[in-house]
Amino acid sequence: QYEIEENGVVKGPFYGINYTRSSLTPNTTYTYRVRGINRLGASEWSEPVAITTLLEKPVLAVTPEEGKNTIQWMAVESADRYQLQIDGGTPFELGNVTSYVHEGLEANSTHTYVLKAFSANNESAWSKMVSQLTVPDRTNGLTVTDATFNKLTVAWTAVKGATGYDLEIDGTNVAVTGTTYSKTGLVANTEYTFRIRPKNAGGAGSWSDVTTGITQMSTPVIQSNPSQEEVVL
Repeated sequence: QYEIEENGVVKGPFYGINYTRSSLTPNTTYTYRVRGINRLGASEWSEPVAITTLLEKPVLAVTPEEGKNTIQWMAVESADRYQLQIDGGTPFELGNVTSYVHEGLEANSTHTYVLKAFSANNESAWSKMVSQLTVPDRTNGLTVTDATFNKLTVAWTAVKGATGYDLEIDGTNVAVTGTTYSKTGLVANTEYTFRIRPKNAGGAGSWSDVTTGITQMSTPVIQSNPSQEEVVL
């Protein structure tokens, strides 16, 4: 059997020739000694070995926007610089920052990101890889195609890679598919605003310009009052 001394605390006895300790504090030095035990007693302690745990591993969050992904993370304690690896390429230095914007991206393309933190005398493990699909391009051609006294119909150009759209009507979002939508139950002779954005599994794209539609006036209702000599409408 063996006994292990960790930072002055004796633990054991243990069998075998290895010891694993988890749930330690990041960027902290631990000192170990070991001694053997048999039925006659214990040996002398070994020479101490000091081991420093790695820096805390960064946790990434990626926010997609049209043509770019924004990578963000919480600052790692004691870290003074970071390295970012994109799509498995060569890691590059970022300095002491907590965000990076990956720009010039094609719509509906997937990119991967991993990050490592560094201090003057230590480093972290690579973060968990985050994969992000870029959002579709902006929707164009939003127009009002039909208007009645209580209904407006809008249409737009289909966007490649979009799995759906968010249509905002006077500030209220409606999830739609296809390239047309009719809003009923409206008030006659009233102005309504519309804008739209495409979305896919990666998130929503940017909003289009605002388009305005006006419902028709109410339809007149004819009332007649006929007599023997005339009809009054």
